[in-house]
Amino acid sequence: MRNRHGKNVEKSIIKIDLYFQIAYIVLMAITLCGFVICYGLIFGLFYLLSGSTADYLIVTIVIWAIISIFVIIL
Repeated sequence: MRNRHGKNVEKSIIKIDLYFQIAYIVLMAITLCGFVICYGLIFGLFYLLSGSTADYLIVTIVIWAIISIFVIIL
């Protein structure tokens, strides 16, 4: 009887852990979507302000991508 009770507790802990992992993945997906939308708006603004020339736009995209990768990792 004692072992059976321990297994039930272990199963409930595994379920709770699974729910936390799913919630974390959903939160990261929503955050990544928000970053993409915000960065798209910023790039579009830079593109319009630069007179529709994409000279420095590629450099800006690379810099923002590197920054966003570090933010997501942290």
